Amino acid sequence: MDRSDSDLLLSEEQAILQKTLRDFVAERVTPAAEALDHDAVHPDALVAGMAELGLFGILVPTDAGGVGMGHLAHGLAVEELACGAGGLGAILAAHGLAADALVGSGIASPLIADAASGAALLAPALQEDDAQLVTTEAASVDGGWVLTGRKVQVAFPGRAAAFVVLAREDKSYALFLALAGAAGLRHDGPDERLSLNCLETGTLVLDRTPATRLGGADLVSRVLASARIAVSCLLAGIGRGAVAAAMKYAHERKQFDRFLHEFVAMQERMSRGDARVEAARALAHGAARLRDRGEPSGLAAARARLVAGEAAMSAADDALQVFGGYGFSREYPAERFYRDARFGGFGESHPPALYLNITKGIAP
Repeated sequence: MDRSDSDLLLSEEQAILQKTLRDFVAERVTPAAEALDHDAVHPDALVAGMAELGLFGILVPTDAGGVGMGHLAHGLAVEELACGAGGLGAILAAHGLAADALVGSGIASPLIADAASGAALLAPALQEDDAQLVTTEAASVDGGWVLTGRKVQVAFPGRAAAFVVLAREDKSYALFLALAGAAGLRHDGPDERLSLNCLETGTLVLDRTPATRLGGADLVSRVLASARIAVSCLLAGIGRGAVAAAMKYAHERKQFDRFLHEFVAMQERMSRGDARVEAARALAHGAARLRDRGEPSGLAAARARLVAGEAAMSAADDALQVFGGYGFSREYPAERFYRDARFGGFGESHPPALYLNITKGIAP
C-alpha cells in the first residue's frame, strides 16, 4: 500500500512530511497500537511527539504561528497516523477541524498560536443525539452570545481549551467558540467507545454559556468540507492499515502447504481492498487540493467522504476474512481495524446530508 500513484503528485515538501510520518508511525505508533486500543486513554507521550513534528499547526498560517502547509498536508498526516492507530489520526483530525474554524473566522485570538504548537487542544462540537437535527441554540444577549444545548462525542474531555460549537441562530446555523471553564459549560466523559479508543470523547453540556460568534452559514459550509476531507483521509488510512495487515499475514501464514497470498480468493479480497482505498485516497487528496487552491470543494469533499466510509469498511471486512478465525482475536490487528473503520465522523457525515450535497452539485 505504500506504492501509490496518488503519492507521485505530492510536492517535495508534502513527500518529506509523508516520509517523516511513516517513520514516526513505524517507530513509535505501530508498536504501541494495541496498547493504545486496550488502555483507551489519551496518549500524552505520542501527542507530544506529534506536537514536536508541528502537526497541530499544519492548518495554521505561518504568520499566526503555524506551519501553513494546507489541507492536503493535513490529510496526509491524518492518514499516516490512522494507518498505524486510528485514534491518533482522529486526535489530529478533531483538533485540525476546530483550528481551521478558528483561523477561518478571521478573529485574532491567542488560542491560535497555542493550538498550532499543541499547547492547547481544540475540540469540534458539531454532533447531537439526533444526527439530523441541531437543537443547540444561540441567543444574542447584551451584545454577546450565549449557547444552550447538548453535544455528544466531543473530543478531549478535561483537556480541551476551547470548543467550536455548531448552533442554531434564528433560521440558520453558525459556529461559536466556547472556552473551557466558561459559565454553564460542563464536559463529561470519557465515554466508553467501540473504536478509536485513544480518542477520548464526552458529552458537552451548555447552559447559557458565553461564546464568541465565529461565522455563519459560509463558515459552517467551509468547516463541514474540511471535516469531510480530514475524515476521508482518516478512513483511508484505516483502510490502508487493514490491507497492509492482511498482506503481511497472507505472506506469513500457510495452508495446504501454500501461503495464503497464493490463493485466488485471498488475492481477490486484498486487491479489492487496495483498489477501493486508493480510489478513496484519490478523491480525498483531490478535494484537499481544491481547498488549498481556494476553489469550491464542497462537492468533492462529500464524494470523498461517501466513498472513503464505504472503502474503509469493505477493506477492513476483507482483511478480517483473510485472517480467518484469528481475525476475531485481539492478538491480531484485524479486529481493531474492523472496529475503527466504523467511525461515523464528527457530525459532518450523516448520509442524507452527503446525498443532498452530491445531488445538488450534479443537478443540471
